Amino acid sequence: DLFTNNQHDVADKSFEWFCTTFQDMIKSVGSTLLILSPWHDPVLLRRVWCLFEVYNALETSAELHIQVPRSERQALADAVVQDGDCLIQKLSNIRIENAEATVASDKDLILKVIQNSDEGYYGVSKQVKDRLRAWYMGQLDDLVSECSDNHYLRVVTAEILFAFSSLDKALELASQSQASLDKAVKFKSHSVTGRIYAAQNKFDQALENY
Repeated sequence: DLFTNNQHDVADKSFEWFCTTFQDMIKSVGSTLLILSPWHDPVLLRRVWCLFEVYNALETSAELHIQVPRSERQALADAVVQDGDCLIQKLSNIRIENAEATVASDKDLILKVIQNSDEGYYGVSKQVKDRLRAWYMGQLDDLVSECSDNHYLRVVTAEILFAFSSLDKALELASQSQASLDKAVKFKSHSVTGRIYAAQNKFDQALENY
């Protein structure tokens, strides 16, 4: 990005440049790196240029690599345990039309491109959210694997996956966490299991867990 697109020299770029040339550069590079730092409020997800780059990477099928600094990974794990809803909330806050730009005219042109696309604001924001959701789910899977004896982490992860509509994996983790000797965790795991069964229209199994 730094070498293919000088964001400080786009004042004379046409609307067509934003629509085609910029996307072609993303495609030709073939790989985009998105670093979430800090993980709970990534600066890049608040910048319209960065969201536009992510959108173009997805549109051109370029590889999109998402990473958090090592120092942030433990903070992410702690946050999942303390407040599982935090991941869901972070994703819901992503709206490209609310993103910032140092130069107002850059944002105007980028949003014009988005408005003229088939996806519009909602569709583009959803594409970014869906890709981040998939990454978060992968991170949760890694955390559970690393802490296989932590039943509370399993049931909290099951709740998040349930919210992400990954019902089969959520049910697997919630069922496993029922083996916990902690009564509070056991109760929570049955509650989550019941809600998952209800979402699958398996009401007899749902009642067994409520």
